[in-house]
Amino acid sequence: EGVSQLKPKDKQKYTEQYFEKVFFPSLDHRKDSFLLMRLLCPGLDRERGNYGLKEANLGKIISEALGLNKIDANRIYHYKNPAYHPKGSEFIGDFVFVLKSIVGPFCRMDSSLTLQEVDSFLDSIVVGEEKNKALLFTQLLSKCTAKDLEWICRIILKDLKVGLKHEKILPIYHPQALEQFNYTFSLRDICHELVELPSPTTTTLTAPSSITLFK
Repeated sequence: EGVSQLKPKDKQKYTEQYFEKVFFPSLDHRKDSFLLMRLLCPGLDRERGNYGLKEANLGKIISEALGLNKIDANRIYHYKNPAYHPKGSEFIGDFVFVLKSIVGPFCRMDSSLTLQEVDSFLDSIVVGEEKNKALLFTQLLSKCTAKDLEWICRIILKDLKVGLKHEKILPIYHPQALEQFNYTFSLRDICHELVELPSPTTTTLTAPSSITLFK
């Protein structure tokens, strides 16, 4: 949220400061970084698999989860079509903002979600049957704020729209992280192996001793 509100020239510096606060105080912090890194870089998260949800299906499921009336459900489903929205509506065309404007009143004012709960929810969406996904969202909506829902939906759609690509984020986490990812295509490997920050003289990356191309 913080990054999304900044001018382009300030985004990287803000992220560097955030990482210093969250990831770098101790080795234990870095060892626990995978849960957050896979949310910051959803497009790189090959481990969780495909959610199988685009805007139309996601809107339909959330509408069912809340029992929305037909007018509101149509506004979400037809988020690009001005004919379904009040005149002068400012969010037409952005699915997540349209969804948030309608669903927001049903959400909590204060979030009670943890990273682990978000991670578990996203896992359940991937493996769960289509008919059960509305119930999963009903359970989520009982704990999250409208802003929580906004970012969870952007993660599911694998486009945070914060104006900071993974090519900028990974080197902030570790100078060798981007190169390591290009070897392994695994965020988990980066977070588990690149725990120690390198000395200032370290300039090259040795290829991992074992790389699994097919699993």
